[in-house]
Order: sequence, then structure tokens, then C-alpha cells
Amino acid sequence: MNGETTALLSDVVGRLEKSIVARDRPAVVILDGERRPVLSDYDYLRDQPAATAFERR
Repeated sequence: MNGETTALLSDVVGRLEKSIVARDRPAVVILDGERRPVLSDYDYLRDQPAATAFERR
């Protein structure tokens, strides 16, 4: 990765983390890769223990 890509990735990850903590229901999109997982588990919005369990998975 070059410096610009690293900076962009850090910015996106930071924004996503803030959105998850604020429980803003962020959308997650995968741009590339062999496997195409889909984030459809909204249990993390229920309460703090559920959010912690979600983050551990």
C-alpha cells in the first residue's frame, strides 16, 4: 500500500468505528476479495453486551 491508500483506509476505518460506537447503523461495503460476506447482523444495536459479543465475533 502507498501512503495515500493507507491514509484513506485509516480515515474510513476511523469513521466506521465512530459510527458503530454511536450506533448509527453504518453500511459496510466490500470492494474486492474472493469471498463476499454480508453484514446483516443488527444484534449489536440492541444493548452494550450484545454489541460487545458482536465485536468479538
